[in-house]
Amino acid sequence: MTRLDERSLSKLKWRCRRGLLENDLVIERFFRHHEETITTRQAEGLNALMDLATTTCWTCCSAADSRMARSTRLKYAKCWP
Repeated sequence: MTRLDERSLSKLKWRCRRGLLENDLVIERFFRHHEETITTRQAEGLNALMDLATTTCWTCCSAADSRMARSTRLKYAKCWP
């Protein structure tokens, strides 16, 4: 798998900024742990996740609605090894 280049990573991080503090904290922590290893395929999954409404994204990240979070995770799981 192709690792994401520095410019694409920067664009992805900018796109992942949300208006909801809780989302931003989770996504920021994600990047601290994984930004060195994100592949282009995984970036596609994150971009698709960012297409969701802010509250839906938070529901998925927080698993507030376990059925919705599970179905969304399954949808984007193809992007993660």
